[in-house]
Amino acid sequence: RRAYDVVHRTRRLVAAADALVAQTPHEARLLERLGARAGQVRIIGLGVDGRRFRELPPRGPFRQTIGIDPSRPLVLFIGRFHPTKGLDVLLRAAAIARHAISDLAVALVGWDQGSLRMVKQLTRCLHLEDAVRIVPPMFEGASIQAYVDADVFAVAASVFEETSLAAMEALAAGTPCVLTHQCEVPDLERMGGGRVVECRP
Repeated sequence: RRAYDVVHRTRRLVAAADALVAQTPHEARLLERLGARAGQVRIIGLGVDGRRFRELPPRGPFRQTIGIDPSRPLVLFIGRFHPTKGLDVLLRAAAIARHAISDLAVALVGWDQGSLRMVKQLTRCLHLEDAVRIVPPMFEGASIQAYVDADVFAVAASVFEETSLAAMEALAAGTPCVLTHQCEVPDLERMGGGRVVECRP
């Protein structure tokens, strides 16, 4: 990242900008470290189109499709299967949680960008075969159904990517989130939308 900033003269771009938009206070601090002046940075949080969530579907069809009983606690992840998404941390956390919640289930929805093999191997190593469902990417109404059917939405990102769009959609569907600091929704805990945690199981 530092090499990118040098090659593309990020500091010069920051200095030349009339205004800079940051999604979160963390991103604003990064811009300040790159030389942004007082008042130059404006924080505008990531949003979703609320019209898509005005009428939510009844709970159940997503669970039925992936073979999860309606009464089982279900943790959902939707996104890229990429090393920075912390799917290993999420699976290890699920293995720990199953000591207290023996019927906990996890649905991982998305497309492989380098971590699918690890996910399958770790699922076997942690004896989570009966708990984990790996589901192809879902869009629009199908993803909303998944959010509605989940009890918790979780992302354990290990690299800062600022606000998680999928988490915002989960919240719009009424599903609480457990997120790492690297992808937190600003004010999530204060607003009662879930928890922000360290990136460890």
